[in-house]
Amino acid sequence: MDRASQASDRGSISGYDAEGLAYFYGCEPEQVDAIVAAMTDKGMIADGRFSSWEKRQPKREDGAAERAREWRERKRTQANASATTDKDTDTEPSEDARAPEEDPDFERFWDAYPNKTGRPSAEKAFSKAILRASLDEIIAGVAAYAAKTDDRQWCSPVKWLSDDRWKDQPAKPPDKRPPKPNGLSHLQKTQTREEYLRQERERAERSWR
Repeated sequence: MDRASQASDRGSISGYDAEGLAYFYGCEPEQVDAIVAAMTDKGMIADGRFSSWEKRQPKREDGAAERAREWRERKRTQANASATTDKDTDTEPSEDARAPEEDPDFERFWDAYPNKTGRPSAEKAFSKAILRASLDEIIAGVAAYAAKTDDRQWCSPVKWLSDDRWKDQPAKPPDKRPPKPNGLSHLQKTQTREEYLRQERERAERSWR
């Protein structure tokens, strides 16, 4: 019984020391083995352990079970009280509570972007783009894009972000060429006022002849 009560597997006598027990009780080891065999034959020991060991142990009188029950009851009462309080104080959330939190990085992008269309979709595209580039890179790209001088149509923010357009390096628009001269330009000659008056006098004299 001492062996069974001290074993890590309470009630087990596996590996008991017959010689040690014989010395302790002042008998022969064979007598110890005979006692174990007799108890096994009577069903008191089965599979190397005392049968119904737990039932043979005295009930705990330290009140642990009662304390556990009281603790669970207190927790249940506290939970019910908390739920009631939350229900009584439940109010309509304020405008600030309902409003989604704004992303300051996106706000910087949105303020700088010249073609402000499709903001909800742009926010989603920005949340993905910011994983591929730093905010400074994106803002610098927006600044360069906003400064374009050609007459090409503005991209939507979603397309601009999805296509990584902050990486663009657009070429400068070609300089406007001067108009081509017509075929008689080399024959044209600038006429002075004196030449014009002289030609008019000659034309008038010819008409009177």
